[in-house]
Amino acid sequence: NPTKDKIFINTEQFINRVEVYDPNGRIVEEFFDEQDIEFINLKRLSKGFYILKLISQYHIENIRIIKN
Repeated sequence: NPTKDKIFINTEQFINRVEVYDPNGRIVEEFFDEQDIEFINLKRLSKGFYILKLISQYHIENIRIIKN
């Protein structure tokens, strides 16, 4: 699932927070919204491997991504 800049989030849950972690476990980006987050822009990040933590009111999911 490589990406260049934008990641679209399509889920049945309302995602109101996304945290982006580098391979060392440091948070490098955070996105907040009172409503549902539909996409995030990773343009400022360097190429490499990252973990997205999608957070809703009742669920947390981690997704691995590759930024090209």
